[in-house]
This record gives sequence, structure tokens and C-alpha cells, in this order.
Amino acid sequence: MELLKWLHEKVEWSKDDIVRHNDPLEIIAYGKGRCGEFGILFTALCLAHNYRARLILDMTDHVWTEVWNNKTKRWIHVDSSEKKIDNPLMYERDWKKNSKRYMLLKMATWKM
Repeated sequence: MELLKWLHEKVEWSKDDIVRHNDPLEIIAYGKGRCGEFGILFTALCLAHNYRARLILDMTDHVWTEVWNNKTKRWIHVDSSEKKIDNPLMYERDWKKNSKRYMLLKMATWKM
């Protein structure tokens, strides 16, 4: 997906203690982020390109995006920080997480 590629060209994933941002333009300007920044920016990019998208918050501290696929009529999991598409079981399988508590967040559309 081109938006995911663009995101990783503009923002570097960082495990360091960084300034956290919630505004997509601030995330781009800062150039570093974690799952929250990647999720916020990727969701905003999808919305700006007229995709239906929603931000998902795992209550055990992870964020990803779901994008609506008109062809399959379902939400597609996109973990933009991990560059994973349609792999929602990765957290239980690869990370050994057993979280069942998620929050869907509706985002406003930003003008970029």
C-alpha cells in the first residue's frame, strides 16, 4: 500500500523516550513516533484519501488502524508501525498478547 510506504519514508519508528504527538502534521514535522503516532498519521492519511478508516486502541498499550474494503465488505487490519496488513492475529500469535479489550476511535478529517 502506497500510503504505508510513504508513512515509513517520512516517520521513523523509535523506541527511545520521544515527545509524543497527536496531530498528524506535528508527527510528520517531528519525524519520529511509536505505534500511536503511526496509527494516528496512517488513519489521517486514509481519511484524507477518502478511505473509511478507524483507529483501534488496545487497552494493553498498542494502536493500529482498520480500513474498510468495499470489495470484501469488511474492515482490514493495518498495523502501520509493524507494516502488517490483514494480520489481526499477530498480537496473540507473535507477541503472546491475550487482550480482548479494544476501543474504536473516530477521528476528524484533517486538511493537509
